[in-house]
Amino acid sequence: MAELRQDLFNSMKLFNKLLLIKILPENKSVKEKEYEQDIINNLVKNVTEIEKINQGEGVLALCVLSLRHTLSLRDAFNQQSYEINKIYSMMNNSPEEKEEEAKNKVLELARELGVKVSLGDK
Repeated sequence: MAELRQDLFNSMKLFNKLLLIKILPENKSVKEKEYEQDIINNLVKNVTEIEKINQGEGVLALCVLSLRHTLSLRDAFNQQSYEINKIYSMMNNSPEEKEEEAKNKVLELARELGVKVSLGDK
């Protein structure tokens, strides 16, 4: 049973890595699509094997994986939504606000890099 659990854990780790791949579906090669399908098939196989020995454990593990990824997707969506709103806000700023924001970004970057910068005011 310990070996089955380890196999399931390894399948879940591979599945997690799949979610980090940033290739659009239409740009995936046949080999990449087959690799994804193999990982999913292996995950389902491991869950099924655990289910045969201890009913409910495999399904519960799959549910937990699903819930964690749902939260990850929510977080990623919220981050993108925030960035889009920030960009939209910057686009609607007046020229003076844009200039001030640009100066602040230059100063912030200079601070991070440890560089002294002096921006002359009009």
